[in-house]
Amino acid sequence: MAYQFEVTTGYGRLRRYASQVLGGVGARGALAGSGDDWRAMLGRIVAERASREAADDGVLMAGAVARVADVDFDASIGEVSGVSWLLAGKKPEGEPYLTLFGRIDAKRARGLGLAKASAVGERVVRDGRRLGVEGLAGALDGLDAATGALTAARTGVDTAEDALFEPRQAKKKLVRDLNQLIAVTEAAVLTAFPGRSDLVSAILTPWFERRRGAAASATAGEPGDAELEGPGDADDDGDEDLG
Repeated sequence: MAYQFEVTTGYGRLRRYASQVLGGVGARGALAGSGDDWRAMLGRIVAERASREAADDGVLMAGAVARVADVDFDASIGEVSGVSWLLAGKKPEGEPYLTLFGRIDAKRARGLGLAKASAVGERVVRDGRRLGVEGLAGALDGLDAATGALTAARTGVDTAEDALFEPRQAKKKLVRDLNQLIAVTEAAVLTAFPGRSDLVSAILTPWFERRRGAAASATAGEPGDAELEGPGDADDDGDEDLG
C-alpha cells in the first residue's frame, strides 16, 4: 500500500507531493491518464490553500480589531469611573459611582470577555444617562462609542471564526481524496508495469520519507542519494494552531 497522508499535513507539503507525483507519472507515457488526475489535484490543493489562508487571515485581522476595540473600551470605562468617583466625593457609596460601579467596578470590567464587557458598558451608559448627572455626559458618550465598537468587533470575530468551518471541512475531504488518488495511481502503475514495485516507490514515496531512508543509510555507513531527496520543509505550513 502506498503512502497515506494525515489531515494535519500542511498544504505546502501536499502541494509539493502532488508536484512530485505529477513529474513521476509524466516520465512514463503509459501513465498519462494519471497525470491528468494529478494535475487537477495540484490545482485543487493550490486553490483550497488560498481559501484557507484567506480565512486564517480573516481571523487574525478580526482579532486585531477586537484588541484595539478592547483597549479603547478599557480607557473609556476607566474615564467614566474616574469622573463618577470624583463626582461622588471619592466615596464608593456616593452617587453616581454607586449606581454605575457598585456591582462591577472598572477594574473588573476590564478583565471581562468581549461579550460581558459590552453588556457592562451598555448598562453603565444607560444608567448614567438616566441619572442625568452634570459633568458625566462627555465620558458616557465616549463609553457609548467604545462599547458599540467592541460589540461590532465581537461580531467580527464570531463571523471570522465561523468562516473557518468550510475550509477545515474541505481540507479533510481533500486529504481523503488525495489518499484515494495515491491508491488508484499505485494500481495504475502496477497494471501498466506488472510487478514493478520499485517504480511505484519511485513515483509515490514522498521525498521526506526518502530523506529519512537516506539518513538511515548514511548512519549505517552506506552511500545515500541526498541530492535526490527533494526540498526541505522550511516553508511548510500546518494546522496545529488553527485546526
